[in-house]
Amino acid sequence: MRAGSYCLLTLMVISTLGCGLGQHKLDYTPPQPHDVVTSVTVAGTKDEVWAKLVPALSKTFFVINNIDKDSGLINVSYAGDPEQFIDCGKIYSSVHDLAGERVYHFPAATAYKEYEYFQHALWLAHRRMHLDGRVNIVVEEKTTKETTVSVNVNYIVQKTVNYPYVASGYGSYPGAGNNVDTISFIGDKTGTFAAGTICRSKGSLEKQILDLVSNDGAQTH
Repeated sequence: MRAGSYCLLTLMVISTLGCGLGQHKLDYTPPQPHDVVTSVTVAGTKDEVWAKLVPALSKTFFVINNIDKDSGLINVSYAGDPEQFIDCGKIYSSVHDLAGERVYHFPAATAYKEYEYFQHALWLAHRRMHLDGRVNIVVEEKTTKETTVSVNVNYIVQKTVNYPYVASGYGSYPGAGNNVDTISFIGDKTGTFAAGTICRSKGSLEKQILDLVSNDGAQTH
């Protein structure tokens, strides 16, 4: 939205608020639990599974940070769009004034969203979400014929919201600048931002890694 549009919208909002005609709604739906599988037992020795897993990982978008075959530990990471890997619920906002009705309904894990909401005044929000996933993969020989692969993920999520302006019945003012908040959680646990948004794993990051070694008859845990 261009600056000129902001001014026009602001003037209309001020007029509407002054007459008490605005109809607004802001709602948040938290995420539902997801099935998070963190380990799989597959046929094969540790050496055989290791020889399959490491080349497969190198072909993915994960960054391999450390490999120690003796301990069976592989450390990888992911940085970027959170939405495919975590669920932070959904945000619903509607504002209704002389400029018309604007409705915003989107996953709270969306990487970027520009939207408006009303909370004592009309706010324009530029909202960004970023995920750093730090992953430990452990390859452990269970028997001479079976090997267990475990995936432990530490999800670090940063939310940055910029408010270009706020409008009320008393006028239009510059916004509050950047509001930055960071949470972290592991496995099937949750993290909660100061504003109340809850995030949890979808289980898809763990699944992508475990699928690299899974085969028929694999046992998941």
